[in-house]
Amino acid sequence: MRITRNRIALTAVLLAGLALCAGTALAAGGGRPGSSARGFGHGGVASLGAGTRLFGTAVQPDGKTVAVGESGAGSGTGLLLARFTSSGRLDRSFGRGGIVHGPVIATGRDRGSLARAVAIAPDGKIVVVGKATDGSGTARDGLLVERYSSRGSIDRGFGSHGVVKLLSSSFGDGYAVAVARSGAIVATGSNDASGSGNGVFPRALVVRLKSSGKPDRSLAGTGIDVIDLGPFSYALAVALERNGKIVIAGSQAPGLQVTNALIARLTPRGALDRSFNGHGSYVKQYARGAAFSSFNALALARGGKIIAAGSATVGQTSADAIVARFTGGGHPDGSFGSGGVARATSASDFVAVGTTIPGATGVVVTPSGEVLASGEVINEVLANLTVWAFSPGGRTVGRFGSHGVATLRRSSNENSEGAALALARGGRSIVVAGDQRASLTAPYQGLLAAFNT
Repeated sequence: MRITRNRIALTAVLLAGLALCAGTALAAGGGRPGSSARGFGHGGVASLGAGTRLFGTAVQPDGKTVAVGESGAGSGTGLLLARFTSSGRLDRSFGRGGIVHGPVIATGRDRGSLARAVAIAPDGKIVVVGKATDGSGTARDGLLVERYSSRGSIDRGFGSHGVVKLLSSSFGDGYAVAVARSGAIVATGSNDASGSGNGVFPRALVVRLKSSGKPDRSLAGTGIDVIDLGPFSYALAVALERNGKIVIAGSQAPGLQVTNALIARLTPRGALDRSFNGHGSYVKQYARGAAFSSFNALALARGGKIIAAGSATVGQTSADAIVARFTGGGHPDGSFGSGGVARATSASDFVAVGTTIPGATGVVVTPSGEVLASGEVINEVLANLTVWAFSPGGRTVGRFGSHGVATLRRSSNENSEGAALALARGGRSIVVAGDQRASLTAPYQGLLAAFNT
């Protein structure tokens, strides 16, 4: 249901291409909100070598940024970590020249792995979540959790030599991660299982591990919680509340044709929290004149409110980025946007490929309460990494970028897309992980773009 990503074979080849690119971002200016952060990389952008993609990012307390994804373009996919200094240069004290390749993961189909999310633990260790896969990056062969030291070495005291691989026999897959103050790790994704819909389908998955990497059996009795929220349900995002409750967001397709946005909250023991919308979950179709919507990212806001960001189709050839806010009780917050949701155009005159719809894939809340969402805008075939800004009331922030939208646009035919984002410099800027390519047939290059807030 999600875009899969791809690798180059040799570290030497990757390092040879690790030049920080010299392009510029749209809306450049001296600190204006939505302009590229000129002290970061070259023109606000840092790039990796050919064949790389970045899907997740987190900023350390010291200001350095860790980004994760994959190396390889469909022929030898491998998990990749990169760390950048606060000035957007590869941190040479991390791994080999700022780059770390995950261990080779043997699977039933081939060997390969990729990372989709990263979190920094309270002790500074780096926790990565993704999946075991094949060389093309398309197979699902188990949810994968790996932990690394602050210098990039695999933490061999975690799991089995630094790696925890779960549910390979039932096509487990990992999308998101959060680390509790205790060091416990919560990862979410999907796992094929029987349930409603009278068949075996992907269903929302929540895993909790102790800091040692062992399953925390206080969650669902095993540490592995497969939640029946309908066929083809995916937990694509996760956030941990201070009381230990687990908020997940994603999508479900109970009719196997129509995909709905989904948000739910679990108790610390893994049961649906009935105080959330009366029964633990909220499902809604946000599409207008079509039949697809999904939440892809989560953030917690003041007053116990919850922000979910994603995408929704508009007719057959257009789409919106959507940002919805919910009360602590799991109801749409009518004081935000229109009926609890804000929208911005994310695609026009495009052809949907599978169930991948352009929109928001990352979201954060700034110290002032503004909501920033990252993703991509597609106009026909040209895609651009984009950041949307909304006020605490869900209105477009006109002073940000161009009428609330900041876009990375570096040449007439170059494509780029944003995945996750994180606050940096105490909220004065953001970093967006993603990728770019010079044309639709050119290899991907992972990138990290920084914008002023």
